[in-house]
Amino acid sequence: MYILKTETVNTKKSKITFDNGIECICFRSEIRKFGLLEGEEITEDAYDELMSDYIGKRAKRKAMDLLIRSDKTEKELRDKLKKECYPDETIGETIDYLHSYHYINEDNHLETYIRYHGKGKSRIYLKQELKKKGFDSEKIGEYLDEYHDEREELRQVVKKKMTGVGELTKEKRDKICMQLYRKGFSVSDIRKEMDSYEVY
Repeated sequence: MYILKTETVNTKKSKITFDNGIECICFRSEIRKFGLLEGEEITEDAYDELMSDYIGKRAKRKAMDLLIRSDKTEKELRDKLKKECYPDETIGETIDYLHSYHYINEDNHLETYIRYHGKGKSRIYLKQELKKKGFDSEKIGEYLDEYHDEREELRQVVKKKMTGVGELTKEKRDKICMQLYRKGFSVSDIRKEMDSYEVY
């Protein structure tokens, strides 16, 4: 196996491209140890050692660090590791490792997210956010049914928006209704909540 290309990232590391199409970031010490120079050959044993004992271990540490900072879905972890140029195979092995120790618990993450980040948000808005994070659509629906009361969230948002409004004119009312509609709340629910406030 040969090194096709080396690109300096900064004074401490470079991106290495192998002739099997794999790219990864290596530190200067690893470049020296394995002789990772453009056009040079690397044995299969050395390549396996690099990927397992250096790149692989670093990917696991990075993933653990991300999880310590905040809950992450599998998709978010994959995206973060991919962005840092970890090979797909290394990312897959890292995710398998995290699952084997139950470090990724998407059910708990989903419940926690809805409970603490669903305040003042419509079901539609939350669904979009959670899909972007990589949660399963069917599971999102189940957890929203159990942990998210859209009418209560709308009630709290309306109450907050009405605080300090003073005299509620038709123009003000229409503006608030449009803001709520853009957040994904239904027109009928908005009208029901707004009907309890008198328009002058």
